[in-house]
Amino acid sequence: MYKTMYRGIAFVEGTIPGAQILEPYRVSLGFRFGAQLKNLRDVKDKFVEAALRCGANAVLDFTYGQKSRLFAIDDVAYWGKGLLGIPPPEELAQIPPG
Repeated sequence: MYKTMYRGIAFVEGTIPGAQILEPYRVSLGFRFGAQLKNLRDVKDKFVEAALRCGANAVLDFTYGQKSRLFAIDDVAYWGKGLLGIPPPEELAQIPPG
């Protein structure tokens, strides 16, 4: 399971036992002008904003990727989904700083 910190929020590609789940969250960036300039950092920035709004300090079960439209040039959308939550402090302390 991959774990990393980004702007003070833990991103975990899996679950952490004992974590409090606050709400699911998903984001899709793309299929509009300038979308090809977006990347994973932009997806994570949206998650950080959402986490801070609801009092979470982690994104659990985080998955992300990109998709493109058939027959389109430079038309890519980056997406992400996960659960905003609060893991136990001892689990959070084990995640290396980003």
